[in-house]
Amino acid sequence: MTQTTTDLRLLGDWGVWFPVALALALAGVAWWLYRREVRGVLPALRAMAVFLLVLILTGPVLHHRRTIGELARVLVFVDASKSMGITDDAMSASRKLLVTQAYGWFEPTNWFGLAASAEKLTNAMTAAIEKFDSVSRWQRVERMLLDSVLPALVQKHNVELWAITDTGPQRWWSGEQGLALPKAFPAKPTGEYTDLSAPIAARVGQQHDERSAVVLVSDGQHNRGGSPLEMAKIAGARNVPVFTVGIGAVERPTDLAVIDVTAPESVFIEDRVKGEVAIKDDMPAGQAFTLRIESNGEALWEKALVTDRTHHRKIEFDFPIRELATSQRRPATEYTSFPLEMKVSLTPLTGEKETTNNAAVFHTRAVTQKRKLLLLDGRPRWEFRYLRNMFERDPQWEVNSLVAGTELNDEWQHGDKPGQLPATKEALFAYDLIGFGEVPAKLLKKEDLEWIKE
Repeated sequence: MTQTTTDLRLLGDWGVWFPVALALALAGVAWWLYRREVRGVLPALRAMAVFLLVLILTGPVLHHRRTIGELARVLVFVDASKSMGITDDAMSASRKLLVTQAYGWFEPTNWFGLAASAEKLTNAMTAAIEKFDSVSRWQRVERMLLDSVLPALVQKHNVELWAITDTGPQRWWSGEQGLALPKAFPAKPTGEYTDLSAPIAARVGQQHDERSAVVLVSDGQHNRGGSPLEMAKIAGARNVPVFTVGIGAVERPTDLAVIDVTAPESVFIEDRVKGEVAIKDDMPAGQAFTLRIESNGEALWEKALVTDRTHHRKIEFDFPIRELATSQRRPATEYTSFPLEMKVSLTPLTGEKETTNNAAVFHTRAVTQKRKLLLLDGRPRWEFRYLRNMFERDPQWEVNSLVAGTELNDEWQHGDKPGQLPATKEALFAYDLIGFGEVPAKLLKKEDLEWIKE
C-alpha cells in the first residue's frame, strides 16, 4: 500500500493559524494607517505586502509524506470492570494537581508565564481538586483516549479500541471502518471481575504476521484467568510490545468485596456443599463483619470475621443441602436434579468506597436420585474389581456390573435385574456412565453395540 499526504507547515514552532492571524492583523493595521493619506488601491497593496512579508518570515513549506507498506496496528484495551467506575479522592493532593494540569483543569500560570496571586492560586487548586474528586477513573480514561491519545495515534497507525468485559473483549471502534471517533464510550464499567490476560492473548494471536502493539489501560485489579505476565511474554515472543497505563491511586481505596465463589456444579442431596469465597479486604484492620450464605432469605452458613487489610482472602464454607433441597422441591413431582441459587454477602462497613460489590450469586444443582453406572468387562480383572468396589461404596452411585463367565459364546442376558443388560434403549440411556472394558463382541447383540455407541 502506498499513500501520499501533503500539508502546509511552517519552520517555526507556532503552527499555521497563529502566523496567518498575525499577518492579517498587521495587514489590517497597515491599511488603516495609509487609508487617510493615500486613496485608491495603494493602501490595499501595502496591506497585502505586509501580509506576504509576515508569511515569508515564518518560512512556509509544503510537506510531502509517502507511506509505503501496511500501517502498524495499535490495539487499545480498556478495563471495563466496576472498579474503573469509582473516584480517587484518596489520592494525594500533589498527584491530583498533576493530573488536573494534564487535563487542563488547573493552570498555575497565565498565558504570559506569570503566577497568579496566592489567593487565586489557592482557589484554583481547591476547585481543581474538587473537580478531580467528582470524576471517576472511567471518565478520565474516556477523555484521555478520545480527546488526545487516539486522535494522535490515528494519524500514523491503524487503531482499534477494545473493552475488556465479563463476556470477553468487545471492539468498540476501528480506524479501518472509516467512522469518526466516538464522543464517548458506548458502555459503562459493569464487569464483576477483570481478566487482563485472555482477551488480549486472543486478539494478538489472530494474525501472526501483523505488525502491532498493545496498549492496556486498567486500574490493575486482575482477579480472573491466567497470568498477565505470561500473556505479555507470549506477545513479546511474537514481537508485539505491551504498554500498560495504570489508572487510579497507588493506595487501594477502603473497600470490602466478594471477588469470586468456588462451588461444585452439582451436589447429591445427602451430601454437603463445600467450597470457598474469595474476598477483597482493603479495610483498616480490626473491624468486625460477617460472611453469610443464604437462599431465599434463609441463612445456610455464616462466619464472623475481622478485617486485616490483606487485600485478598479465601474463606472456606461447608454446609448440608438436604433441608434446602427438600424445602424447594415441588410436592408430587419427581426430579433427578434441580437448580439452587444461593447468595453470598458481606456486612457493609462504614467507610467503604463501594458497597454494591459486597454480594454475589452462585448456583449449584441438587441431585436427588443416585447416578447409575453400567460396568462391562470380559474378565474379572483387578481394574474391574477396583472400579466396582469404589462406586458401590459411594452412596451417590447405583452400580450394575457384568463380567463374562467361562463360556464366552453365550450372550449376556437382557432385563431389568442386576447382572443383566438393559433390555431397551430407554433403559440403557438412563445410565449416566458406562465403563467398557475388554468385552468380546459375541457377548453383545448388534443393537446393544449401536445403543452403546449412541
